[in-house]
Amino acid sequence: MAEQRELEVTIISAQDLKNVSTFGKMSPYAEVWIHPSRKVATPVHTHGGTDPSWNAHLRLVCEESLIEQGSGVLHVEILNHGSLSSREIGLVSVPLSQVIPRDDNNSSQAKTTSLQVCEYSCPTKGQIHCFDLAIRARAIDVILP
Repeated sequence: MAEQRELEVTIISAQDLKNVSTFGKMSPYAEVWIHPSRKVATPVHTHGGTDPSWNAHLRLVCEESLIEQGSGVLHVEILNHGSLSSREIGLVSVPLSQVIPRDDNNSSQAKTTSLQVCEYSCPTKGQIHCFDLAIRARAIDVILP
């Protein structure tokens, strides 16, 4: 079994989200994963609207090789919590190499990354909606097999 690493990902905030709520103000949250079977989520920002803030510290586990080789991908999906179901607002997939510092002297230092996420709001008309997402990630503990 490959050596694994625990990652701490902080989902800070999003700005200018597309409003997907039919009634009232949106209540967004984020789901984060490297492996789809190991998703973690922020708390719902009730009535956070189009500019929610979470400052949620989430922990993920991935193979050390994904970090070392830069082949791992961090996925962040923003959803609107609804009473019956959640609705997708946007999704970004970013290489771990863009969000985890590669400083060998201090690999536990966090790096804040601002991402601009663009989603087609109407694929047939080609309309694109962009929003900003701020995240911070750092590699922490090595988990031995």
